[in-house]
Amino acid sequence: MSDDNKSKSYYVQSVERALQILKAMHAKREDVGITELSKELQVGKSTIHRLITTLEEYGFVQQIPGTGKYRIGWALFELGSEVPKRVGLNEVAKPYLHALCDQTNETAILAVRDGTDTVYVDKAETSQILRMDIQVGTRVPAYCTALGKVLLSGLTNDEIRELYKDKTFKPNTMNTISSLDQLLYHIDNVRLSQYAVDDEEFSLGFRCVAAPIKDISGNIIAGIAVGGPSSRLTKIKLGEDYPLAMDAASRVSTALGYRK
Repeated sequence: MSDDNKSKSYYVQSVERALQILKAMHAKREDVGITELSKELQVGKSTIHRLITTLEEYGFVQQIPGTGKYRIGWALFELGSEVPKRVGLNEVAKPYLHALCDQTNETAILAVRDGTDTVYVDKAETSQILRMDIQVGTRVPAYCTALGKVLLSGLTNDEIRELYKDKTFKPNTMNTISSLDQLLYHIDNVRLSQYAVDDEEFSLGFRCVAAPIKDISGNIIAGIAVGGPSSRLTKIKLGEDYPLAMDAASRVSTALGYRK
């Protein structure tokens, strides 16, 4: 029996279906009904109803009165918010994140990598009216963000090729990286410079500069960045801000036990 088949032999179908319901509700980002979930997951409505009722009992979903529809409940938020606390990254990085925001007067962001995604786990938001709209918990493609590029730089080129072998490079803007070869070229430069730039690659009108955070073993486990509108974060200003991002990342790394 292969490892994949062996691991699947331990699956509990009801648990798997309950998790599929939660993932489907998250992907929809709107209230959904039992019929809609039944069609999407190709599972009978009676089964969906039983699972939803159980999830509701434990607070993982909540029913919207008068609509018959459901949304994700607060219990999931409570569990999810514990992850970075247990790791300790957010707590350690928070003062440096806020210091970076104060130094640059732009929004500072903390992120980790999950597969080919960058996940924002914390932020220190500037008080300026025009700013980057960052929501903690949001996932964005790693290949077109400064944070994503510093996080990918911790992998070997072969690991990156394997990661992206079945992926396409969606062109968010005219500046977006459009191929694996182009991504690897950028990553090579990030490894040399120890910082990465998003020059309106993810969103027109916004730039970002990021640096890697390392753990006690020297592995890149997170990234810290500063970003804002291109009208303020000019290429000259980027040249002033990238050493500040690198310094913040270095201080967080040291606090986590990393030594050069």
